[in-house]
Amino acid sequence: MMNILFKMLQISLPVLYGVSALCYLCYFFRKNSSQRNIGTGMLVTAAVAHMVYTVVLGGTTGRHPMGTIYEFLSFVAMTMGFIYLFLEVWHRNAYIGTFAVPAIFLLQFCSTLGIEPTVTLKPLLHETRFALHATTFAAAYASFFLGVIFALMVLLFERSIRRHRFGIIFEQLPSLDVLARMTATTLVIGFVFMSIGLSLGAWSAWETSAEVGVDVKVLLTLLVWLLYGAAIVTRFVFHWSDKSLAIFCMSGFLLLVTTTVYTHVSDAGWHHFVG
Repeated sequence: MMNILFKMLQISLPVLYGVSALCYLCYFFRKNSSQRNIGTGMLVTAAVAHMVYTVVLGGTTGRHPMGTIYEFLSFVAMTMGFIYLFLEVWHRNAYIGTFAVPAIFLLQFCSTLGIEPTVTLKPLLHETRFALHATTFAAAYASFFLGVIFALMVLLFERSIRRHRFGIIFEQLPSLDVLARMTATTLVIGFVFMSIGLSLGAWSAWETSAEVGVDVKVLLTLLVWLLYGAAIVTRFVFHWSDKSLAIFCMSGFLLLVTTTVYTHVSDAGWHHFVG
């Protein structure tokens, strides 16, 4: 029964996210409020179904459902959905969904193509503390990814102003100030989640006497954490420009993705869970 439910949800999620993305795109260009409502409703349905899917995946495998890159992408997509919905309600602007929801769809679509619940993973995936550690890091990735999307919108907005080309994108997007605040907000949310994840990881390493200092992923992640922390301080204390914040946000996320790719293509380090 669980396997049937898992397969049904696995197929349904990309469909739900895809329909939601199309509705947001139609709303952006046609300004039809009914399409906005349908898009938001489909996204809420997809996010809730995604949460059920994650629980079912965990029940099917008997471990925390984030041991492979595909499971990780799925969890990031789900978290992005919830964070985006919060931002949409908070800022009362659904036009940003035109950029965010298609990214969520692509993440879940890629996850659906490659996810395999029967893969053999290390016993670490069964520990509760690891589950919290991995969950907070996935939330950080999701927030930083949304930050990249908003950062691109900031750069696009500034480019329109600089060239005096005020087309539909300029008209529909929130103000530059709002976009910059949304970018900064995602950075703060991601930084908080990453801080919690690092603390939980350090606690686990200390109790198990693991040599995390030689783990390249740990070193790179600490570097990213320090850089994001410096960016937040620079933004709120020294009032870093919107463009500088956007460029840094994209650069920091690129480094973060590099650490994840390294982990999953290399057998080195205790962050490699397969086997």
